[in-house]
Amino acid sequence: MLFTCRIRPSDVRDNFGLLLKSDEDMESGYALRFEPRCHRVCLLKLPQPMDPYWAGLSGHGSAPVEVDGPRVVERPFEIVDDKEITVKVVIFKSVLEVFVDDKVCLTYRGYKPGQYQFGCMVQDGVVAWTKLNFMKD
Repeated sequence: MLFTCRIRPSDVRDNFGLLLKSDEDMESGYALRFEPRCHRVCLLKLPQPMDPYWAGLSGHGSAPVEVDGPRVVERPFEIVDDKEITVKVVIFKSVLEVFVDDKVCLTYRGYKPGQYQFGCMVQDGVVAWTKLNFMKD
């Protein structure tokens, strides 16, 4: 499967990105996350670990600790307000491959199939997703 889109962030104070191979509650899957303040793009494994106290209050318990940690791939990437970012995502069986502006490539193996292959997310900001295109072989 190939997914392409253009992303235009505006005044994002936290993060934005795409959900990949996720379930409805985001309790499994991956997040392609752009972090403007840290000048990076990364691939995170879901669920994100919680502090044991908050995990107990949520009723979900703590996620198991991963060997690589939740941030499985990370690369520097300059994110500028109102500057469009081109993203291409290839999902082939267990392989996740992400190309950002033809400057950054993130690759990881995601073995769980996921209920939803793609989703959009933004935390504290405004983001426009345009020219969304899905191609399945």
